[in-house]
Amino acid sequence: MIDKTQIIPASKHELYQVHGNHIDAIMETKVFLMNYIRTVIQEAKLAKGATTEVKMQDPEPFETKAASLSYGDESFGFTVIIAADKEQETNLVQTFFPYYFVKKIRVRVETVWVWDNLLEATVKCSYGEFEFAFFAADYFAHKDAYMPGNEIEIRIGAMGMRVEEGDHGFSFEGQKAVDWLAKLGKEPDYDENGQVMPVHFSTEQLVAFLPSDDKCPDEASFQSPAGDIRERQFMGIDFYETEVIIHRYEDEVSVPFVFRKDMVPDAKKDMPIRGVLWLVGAF
Repeated sequence: MIDKTQIIPASKHELYQVHGNHIDAIMETKVFLMNYIRTVIQEAKLAKGATTEVKMQDPEPFETKAASLSYGDESFGFTVIIAADKEQETNLVQTFFPYYFVKKIRVRVETVWVWDNLLEATVKCSYGEFEFAFFAADYFAHKDAYMPGNEIEIRIGAMGMRVEEGDHGFSFEGQKAVDWLAKLGKEPDYDENGQVMPVHFSTEQLVAFLPSDDKCPDEASFQSPAGDIRERQFMGIDFYETEVIIHRYEDEVSVPFVFRKDMVPDAKKDMPIRGVLWLVGAF
């Protein structure tokens, strides 16, 4: 059942409604704007089009033709969204952002935060009991589908805005080891010198997914063991592709993940990685 009360203006929720830090997942935003934005717009190919409401300089929205242009391939690249002005005379660039979506997943739409331009939206959805948010890269073309209560199948992926090798584990030594074991009702072990043996903990399989700012619910701090590692290039930049787990209980949820190779040059399968990621989805 559609619940239109859960279609909320992003400004009411105080979302940031910007993509600067998302572009940083590919390259420094300043470098992109100075050296690449013209090429991206010029060489991008038409992806989707729709007649839809848009809000530009006028305080009132109006209906016009909008389109998305893609620079890259079906799974990885940049999107530019353009819309005709009120007189239908000029196509104006409304927004641009990187995208990465590979894996199909069926989710239930819970809440839609519509950005001020009426072309973009952040969507909270549920997969079983697990809830997460993603940026709907094609919201302008599928507004009727991104409705709270709808079950939809989307392609999803995550981009690494900051990634590093995670901790492999830690130890309690001395009195800390004694105190920890006491909580479990256990006695410590001792070495040949009578010293308390350390208690070791491995975090190599630790999974954490923590949206940390209500103003960008589609971003999250994370830690996960990396899946298979593949290399790819885009715009002359080296990237790694893998999968990270964002939920591990009854319904395990893993998502494709791409990040710049220079962030973790020696990344390999099963290595714990952590940082900040951005979830992106589209039909």
